[in-house]
Amino acid sequence: MTELVWIIGLLALGYPLVVLSVLRLVRPARLQMATLGAQLLDDEGISEDTRHRVQRMLDDAFDWSALIGLVAGFPGAVLRASPAPGLATPQLAGLDTPGGRSFADLNALALMAANPFCVCILALELAVALRLVRSRTVIREVLNELSTGTGRA
Repeated sequence: MTELVWIIGLLALGYPLVVLSVLRLVRPARLQMATLGAQLLDDEGISEDTRHRVQRMLDDAFDWSALIGLVAGFPGAVLRASPAPGLATPQLAGLDTPGGRSFADLNALALMAANPFCVCILALELAVALRLVRSRTVIREVLNELSTGTGRA
């Protein structure tokens, strides 16, 4: 029992130090993201929807709780999704410019730095999801072969 108390105590003391170290490490990228976000907001050619999305991304980039919703909603989204035959690159409407893509990439890095614990959970969920999607794709291919008569069964 005392070992468990020591482990919990070390985690409670160590986690904030890890978070502070990660935040210090990604600080230049976060500042670059904020600069790119300000440039996007100043661009008169972007839509109001994109402007709102960029503002929301800037607000969430420094919020430790922003990833919690993603972690909670990810399993349900995977179960509802039907896997496509090929991998598609998700597009963020209005951010498909080089500056917009850089902003989105830096935003993802800032979100991950704000909550490393949720990143670990999300990585585990992603590993399970990839296995699930692969299994569903294989099953669908087998069923398609069987239904078209090209399978050996």
